Amino acid sequence: EQYQFIGTIIEAHDNYIIVKPDDGTKERQSSDKIRMSITRPTSGVNDFYVKGNKVKITYNGNINESYPAQIKATKIELAS
Repeated sequence: EQYQFIGTIIEAHDNYIIVKPDDGTKERQSSDKIRMSITRPTSGVNDFYVKGNKVKITYNGNINESYPAQIKATKIELAS
């Protein structure tokens, strides 16, 4: 089963991002910050992992209860 939420990137690093889930989401009730690994495009094209961008994240529903919380994202895309 796949779960999705929208959030804002508050930290962007080479191999991970930290996202603040939007208010009212189940994920926001778990934590105000969620960390996930990323793979940046090597071509430099469409690298939208920038602080302040809104993203839609798809994941398997498991949230590791650390701080920040951690998930394994299966898909990250710009939120429309």
